[in-house]
Amino acid sequence: MKSVILIISSLMIALFSFGQSNEGMIKLGTVQQLPMRNAEVFDEKYSFEPNSSPYMFGVAINSKTDSVFSLGTGTVQAVFDLGSVVTVVVKDSSNIFFGYLSLSKTFLKKNDTLVKGFLIGLASGYKENLYQLTLTIGYKNDKYLVGDKIWQLIKDE
Repeated sequence: MKSVILIISSLMIALFSFGQSNEGMIKLGTVQQLPMRNAEVFDEKYSFEPNSSPYMFGVAINSKTDSVFSLGTGTVQAVFDLGSVVTVVVKDSSNIFFGYLSLSKTFLKKNDTLVKGFLIGLASGYKENLYQLTLTIGYKNDKYLVGDKIWQLIKDE
């Protein structure tokens, strides 16, 4: 049941985060390879009401290239294709869920197995010549990593 809640939450984030501005977000750094090439990473928090506590955390990743790659090995748990926006949820062997949100396209389907660096899909256009991915990482017990914790996991060594 909690897995279903995570997947539904990921879908909601994809709907509400599509095309959000980076204004007011904190830049955490730049990644060179994964999950996007030469990409800037920003702390991103979501809430339904202004000035309320975030209900879920993630990072926005902006790149001049649209390819999105897997951060590790895992199995696709769900793919939500709403036409203009796609979300892919992947679970690794440690029961950590990775939500790749705001994609424009994926060729993956439920139960596909991925390895690190595997093409997840294409990020949606954000601004002219810039693409944006929203990445969330959570556990089966509905706990999510905040932006700086996600950054510690994805930053280049």
